[in-house]
Amino acid sequence: MNKREISFKKLPIAEYYGEPIYDVWHVIVNGKPVVLDSLLDLDESSRKETVDIISRMATREKYYGGVEWRLKKRKYGEIKPWGHRFFFFVKFGENIVIFDYREKKRKGPLKSEVYKLVDKNREKYEEEFRRFINKNQ
Repeated sequence: MNKREISFKKLPIAEYYGEPIYDVWHVIVNGKPVVLDSLLDLDESSRKETVDIISRMATREKYYGGVEWRLKKRKYGEIKPWGHRFFFFVKFGENIVIFDYREKKRKGPLKSEVYKLVDKNREKYEEEFRRFINKNQ
């Protein structure tokens, strides 16, 4: 079985939002964006709101509009525009890594199995991000 190649790509932040204080990264697995494709598939208003939230997160200290920086009992946060859920973690103080996407299919919280799967992905990507940063500094 081939090992999955995991890398990260920095998202550009429009100058309109100001100087970024965080770098925002997204996960690439075997050359394919894990989350960015989901973002591009959203309707225009959802996509614009998501990009706006991510840009504000990158340029403001602990921006809270549509963002939960750390879910209860979890080591990751969540961006929730229009019923969509983008999961991220903060690493090395100034890096936000968006690593998972889930469409909210029903009202209320996601099932605990989904959160466990997201956490498993976070662990894997967090370790790879550490290697990526150490290699590229």
